Amino acid sequence: MKVELSLIKTKSDYEKALDRIRPLMRKGDEISDDELCELRALGALIEAYENEYYPWKDENITARDVVLSVMKERGLRQCDLVPYFGSKSAVSLFINGKRGIPVSAIRGFSRAFHVPTELLLA
Repeated sequence: MKVELSLIKTKSDYEKALDRIRPLMRKGDEISDDELCELRALGALIEAYENEYYPWKDENITARDVVLSVMKERGLRQCDLVPYFGSKSAVSLFINGKRGIPVSAIRGFSRAFHVPTELLLA
C-alpha cells in the first residue's frame, strides 16, 4: 500500500500527522514493513515541523518555561493544569518556581499537549 505524505505546513496538518502516527507507534512488533516506513517518514515530517514551530531545544529552557509557553499558546489558566498536577497548590508551587514539575504530571501533560517528555525533565 502506498501512502501519500507531504510536508506539514499548518497546525491542522500537524494534528492530522500526530493522529496518524499514534496508532502506528502502538503496533510495536506487529507493525508491517510498509507501516514502519510510514512511521519513520511521518516522524521525520513531524520533527521538522516541531523544530520550526516549537524550537525548545535550547539548553537554558526549563520545564517551567515549556509549561508557561503551552499555557500562553493555548490560553490555559493555572486551574486547567490541576488534572495533570493533582492539586491547585502543586500547580501554584510549580508556576511560581518553588518546586519542579511533579513526576506524576510529566506523562499526562506531555500527552495532552504534545510536548516531548525530555523538555519537562529539564
